Amino acid sequence: MKRATVGSAALASAVLGTCSTFAKEAPPIAPAAPLRLDVFPAAPQRDIVIRACAACHAPEIVVAKRHSIDEWDEIIAKMVDRGAVANEKEQQQILEYLVKFFGPT
Repeated sequence: MKRATVGSAALASAVLGTCSTFAKEAPPIAPAAPLRLDVFPAAPQRDIVIRACAACHAPEIVVAKRHSIDEWDEIIAKMVDRGAVANEKEQQQILEYLVKFFGPT
């Protein structure tokens, strides 16, 4: 019985020592770089695009490649399936915006 107590004390000491290691103050996290929303040209649909796309992606990623209407439509559908928040009307507005400004040249 005494042996279990000694073992328990050693285990508790090891666990508490480990926990105190994790409890030390973490170094401060540098603030994230501001979003470059200027890559999105002004248009009525701009705010919807920013809300739906830039919530997960850096704006530069969203507009890095030009796509056809069918490609953008497929990309938008995939993003909505993965959690982007946009109803049918907003998806159509996003599609029109992306094709107008980032469609084929």
